[in-house]
Amino acid sequence: LFDSFTGGANGNTFNINGPVTGNLIGGNGDDVFHFSGSGSLNGAIVGNGGNDTLSFGGVSTAQTITLLSADASGYSGTNSLISGGFSGINTLAGGNGADTLIGLNSPSNWTVGTTLNPMFRSYESGGNTLVFSNVENLNGGSNTDAYNISGLQNVNLNGGAGDDTFNFADGASITGSLVGGAHVIGDTVSYAGNTTPVTVNLNNLNTIETVIGGNGNDTLVGLTSGSTFTINALNSGTAGSIVFQNFENLTGSAGADTFNLTDTGVLTGGIDLSVGSVLAFGGMVVAMLISGGTGAGKTTLLNVLSRFI
Repeated sequence: LFDSFTGGANGNTFNINGPVTGNLIGGNGDDVFHFSGSGSLNGAIVGNGGNDTLSFGGVSTAQTITLLSADASGYSGTNSLISGGFSGINTLAGGNGADTLIGLNSPSNWTVGTTLNPMFRSYESGGNTLVFSNVENLNGGSNTDAYNISGLQNVNLNGGAGDDTFNFADGASITGSLVGGAHVIGDTVSYAGNTTPVTVNLNNLNTIETVIGGNGNDTLVGLTSGSTFTINALNSGTAGSIVFQNFENLTGSAGADTFNLTDTGVLTGGIDLSVGSVLAFGGMVVAMLISGGTGAGKTTLLNVLSRFI
């Protein structure tokens, strides 16, 4: 027997704590569809009017929520506990597992914390907003995604396909992974507008094509395996295949690095070479650090520069 359970005009709470067969249909108020324990639904969830919430707050297993579309009533999508999917959802609450939210295949904006409320998170596409909480993995769709990050965030970010941008506000950071994913032109990590110095380690960037510093005295650290830095503009250039902008300082890592300063290249900070690193002007090698440790190379570089000024 397959039934539909329809709520009244005011807000309704539907508690799903075991296997249920039927469609759950909210009214015009603010409805809550709450899963806990071994709850599952052989049917669909329809939020209808109001600000409707889909919650996995009582579920211990990791959940994946995939968004498929959105309109004025809310978002539609799929989840393994809901055989018929959901629609008309405005707010999403994750559970006790490492949950994943997958965005639409259309241009989207992710807010991961704000200056006033670091815990606030939302997803927006086409003018429709989904507020969410307690979701650890935020995966973009196949179009462009912009992630705007404030505060310290325990999340994993994956832009998916498309040209994605990860914008970090002053003092913002994540403790999880950051993956650009597939792209058309490239994926970007940006600290533009930051006033506090930032240090970006290339070893922590996965499939990122451009990294942009801020207004502070910023530092870019090379790959452990070694990097070839080419400085071809003011505090800008390339580190292997990655384009960098507005980084005043460059630091080698454990590998042997090469620093090429072209005729148009200017670095207002310093270069910290690791052992075995090479410094070249216009393709001509002028210095090679054969001994010393972290920090020793900066003095060597400044001594070399003094001979060319």
